[in-house]
Amino acid sequence: MKSSPEGTLETRYLPAPLRVHRAGEAALLAEYPDTAAVLAAVAACRRLDPPLLRDLVPAERTVLLTGDAARDLPALEALLRHLPVARPDETAGDVVEVGAVYDGEDLPEVAELLGLSPEAVVDAHSATEWVAAFGGFAPGFAYLLPTADRQSTADVGPTADHQQTADAARPDPVGPPWEVPRRTEPRTAVPAGAIGLASRYCGIYPRSSPGGWQLIGRTETVLFDAGRTPPALLAPGTRVRFVPQRSRLLAGGALAGGVLVGGVLGSAGERAVSGATGVGEQVAETVAETVHAAGAVADQLTDSLIRSRAGQALARARQEASAVPARIRHRTPGTGASGTGRSGQRPAAIPRPLLQVLDAGPLTLLQDLGRPHRAAIGVSPSGAFDRAALAGANLAVGNPPQAAALEMLVGPLRLRALAPVTLAISGAAAPLVLAHRRQAVRGESLAAADSRERAVALEAGDEIEIGPVLSGLRVTVAVRGGLGGVRRADGAATGAVLGSLAADTLSGLGPGALDPGDVLLIDTDHGLDAVPRGATASAGAGDAASEALTIPLRLGPRDRLLGAEAVRALLENPWRVRADSNRVGVRLDGTPLPLPDGIGALPSEAMMLGAVQVPPSGLPVVFGPDHPTTGGYPVIGVADRRGLDVLAQAVPGTPLRFTALR
Repeated sequence: MKSSPEGTLETRYLPAPLRVHRAGEAALLAEYPDTAAVLAAVAACRRLDPPLLRDLVPAERTVLLTGDAARDLPALEALLRHLPVARPDETAGDVVEVGAVYDGEDLPEVAELLGLSPEAVVDAHSATEWVAAFGGFAPGFAYLLPTADRQSTADVGPTADHQQTADAARPDPVGPPWEVPRRTEPRTAVPAGAIGLASRYCGIYPRSSPGGWQLIGRTETVLFDAGRTPPALLAPGTRVRFVPQRSRLLAGGALAGGVLVGGVLGSAGERAVSGATGVGEQVAETVAETVHAAGAVADQLTDSLIRSRAGQALARARQEASAVPARIRHRTPGTGASGTGRSGQRPAAIPRPLLQVLDAGPLTLLQDLGRPHRAAIGVSPSGAFDRAALAGANLAVGNPPQAAALEMLVGPLRLRALAPVTLAISGAAAPLVLAHRRQAVRGESLAAADSRERAVALEAGDEIEIGPVLSGLRVTVAVRGGLGGVRRADGAATGAVLGSLAADTLSGLGPGALDPGDVLLIDTDHGLDAVPRGATASAGAGDAASEALTIPLRLGPRDRLLGAEAVRALLENPWRVRADSNRVGVRLDGTPLPLPDGIGALPSEAMMLGAVQVPPSGLPVVFGPDHPTTGGYPVIGVADRRGLDVLAQAVPGTPLRFTALR
């Protein structure tokens, strides 16, 4: 803002996006010249916090804005063209200091690539202030950029040119340019906490996973904790400083860090506080012991990289540690976000046992409506693949349509009732066989044609077998009251994570796949609708899953980039579902799409449920509920909700065609 001649404040606006594309039913993809402009736009949207904006996902040069319905799109586009410039006191994000042990096995190679000594790389990396530009890859993973690389459009007027503003506002870069290529041969396993460089980015692996980044160090800082508020430590816009720590040898030769720094507890300190969520005297004692240990370790630090920062770091450590008990007292014992426990479990009385798993089939998962609107921190929506089947099975037993249920792949699934229970199935066509505990009562069976959305009552001790399917792929099994979690054969109980029981097969969030011996827990059987009598089952997507399917999709956001020939081929060519399809994506076989020369990977962009991504092979992939939150291949269109329900039931080899929505 600036003062007008009359003394009033005149609002200045960020430059409008370079281009805005429709993405699916209710989302827009806005293009910007660089990451700095993206971060400025995202920060402005968050300050305004308009009620119609349901999700906001930054990426390298784009922002995905999602509303509730198509009617919200004009208002969202108008919002993008009238984003006010931040006041000076609004521009700085939170600062997180991360303790780092610089002993990565790729550090010598990185130093050689940058033309520096390893010591100089460490000095430059720890002297650079980084900013979390966007998330992706895994929950809690953030792509970090040097702050010098993200300053461009923070102080501009309504008619400023993007490139001129970027050139004028960008200061000299801090340290080397950090242009480091990925490894030619990715590692099959990178440990959690590994600090890596790739391209111009820095990143910290939040969990063990394959990866091709160049590893320069490690940290014990917890990047993602579903029981913490917020769960991701490095949300987009967060500033990050790496503070060097020295390793020390424990008994047996194990390495461990041991210094408390700034806003983050490294090593032993991190474990001490993470285990002290129960508040009380034990917390204060633990913190006091940690501070004492930190001082003892700091007194022993002799490394030249740390000596210059030791006094300042220790002072910050003691100041921060003294505030820990007060902060922890504000947390409810054993709870985190949305009233869930540190492990994501609901803190109320444990739901009662209802069904025991005798045979889980190839894959049976708990699913509900998932975890929408968390893509900015790398969390996929997950949830039921066939939403119509989830609603149909739940309504058949008097549940709300979104209640947690089972999603069974192919089957068979065998269950034993531990208490009286009513259940129903929907989705793929599958028979039911019921064996009563009382021998005097004959067993019952329902043919696949009669079993869908019909309430079946079981007494304690009764057993039921569902499937295998006769057509379709996935069966939804709902129980009256809704599922509240699962107790494993070893006694461990798993409940909601980030407010959902959905099992995310890509990130691992939520309860894992069921195993024999697991016990399903009921949520509640109070305040429910009556079980419908004589209701007619809805038509299931599984009925026609072996026939040619029609998948409606809305073209964009990258249909123009891929060209008219690719769009024509997508809509006219027949496709078949590949055997390597799953909840992450439905892969298609057919004649590859003709792609323009030079089309390959794009800068990372936000992905969404139903996105039809086109890799260099030209063979489309339709993203399912467990899709990655960002990706580098262009999206030619987005399948609608009806099409996704149909794809959920498409067995390998199923023929399909796409049709464009207008």
